[in-house]
Amino acid sequence: MGCNSHLAIEVRPYKHSPEHWYLWGKDLAECRWYWLYGKMAGVRGDDSPVVEPRGFPEDVSPDFNDDWGNDSGYHTPTWLKPSEFFKCLDGAEGGIPWEWAAIFSLLKSLQTDLGDDNVRLIVAFDN
Repeated sequence: MGCNSHLAIEVRPYKHSPEHWYLWGKDLAECRWYWLYGKMAGVRGDDSPVVEPRGFPEDVSPDFNDDWGNDSGYHTPTWLKPSEFFKCLDGAEGGIPWEWAAIFSLLKSLQTDLGDDNVRLIVAFDN
């Protein structure tokens, strides 16, 4: 059985309420790329992750809710700042699949507009 990643992006777009995260998008399309899974969370890859898995954010947005929680069958949840995700892509051989290139471009745009500390990619995996 294969492993898939499940992705969400959260942002803090308002300077007047920096403590609140908002769900930008959830269940984003991606393609299986075990090499990147290893870099993001140590899942199905031979390399150590860029950042050790952190679990779900404690301050996750209310719109994210808990359908990715313990009963979902998902494992190894983590979250990455855009800069950390970009480091995960360093050394990608053979190019970046278009689905992941689109996520890269989106995170780059959000990072430029909002700053690295105000954007995060949330990832969990299934089997």
